Amino acid sequence: MHAKPAAGSTKREAGDVNHVNNVTGHKDSFLLHVNDTRRDERWLVDGGALLSIIPPTSQQCRRGATDDQLRAANGTNIKCYGTTTRTITIGESDFTFDFTIADVRNRILGADFLAANYLAPNHRDALLINLQDFSTLPATHARGIINNPINFVSHKEDPFFKLLDQFPEIQTPTFTIKEPKHGVRHHIPTDSPPVQSRARRLDPEKLAVAKAELEKLVDLGIAYRGKSEWSSPLLVTTKPCGGWRVCGDYRRLNAMTSYD
Repeated sequence: MHAKPAAGSTKREAGDVNHVNNVTGHKDSFLLHVNDTRRDERWLVDGGALLSIIPPTSQQCRRGATDDQLRAANGTNIKCYGTTTRTITIGESDFTFDFTIADVRNRILGADFLAANYLAPNHRDALLINLQDFSTLPATHARGIINNPINFVSHKEDPFFKLLDQFPEIQTPTFTIKEPKHGVRHHIPTDSPPVQSRARRLDPEKLAVAKAELEKLVDLGIAYRGKSEWSSPLLVTTKPCGGWRVCGDYRRLNAMTSYD
């Protein structure tokens, strides 16, 4: 099994770093919804949005808006009502986050939420991918979503966001293979012929876990099936926090690796 390098490929127009939500409602939209099973609420996943936003309650509206403002693309100011800490449950995972309260239609999980939780949307297969262990969270394709583009006023002249705007490809992870611009290839020098280790027996439960994990890596484009003169045994062990971790035992390879 061979791994592919990750590379960013999403392109956005200059100045679009202030863009919070720009959705045109049509039935073939590839935007995603996730369901918070804790409250049975739907959230729109928008990695192009700087902020994660939740509509205000009637009580928050009665208390009045704060001095912070969002502004729609047509110049209309959108009232903000501060922030709120909310725990949402997606699949079997809980996420606690500080959301901006603003007068918008949809609950939005933006780039701040995705980055804080190491999540990446897979728009083709309607999944959220945990980039720490490549587990997945359920989602659905959002249909008929109509929202107006919104700009966060306070970030318009922020030098950090201007810097991010110069390199938009780093903000959206993808698993599409891409040749690096520098043209450098990395090789691991060894001082002996290739070694081939025997496959180790796995009990049925661990074997099923390993097969599912490898198939997922292939489906995501992170790995591909191939042949090699080198082989190392596969291990399935438990994680400290529970669950299974699929890994390889590379001690024989390490022992013959040259460090000069």
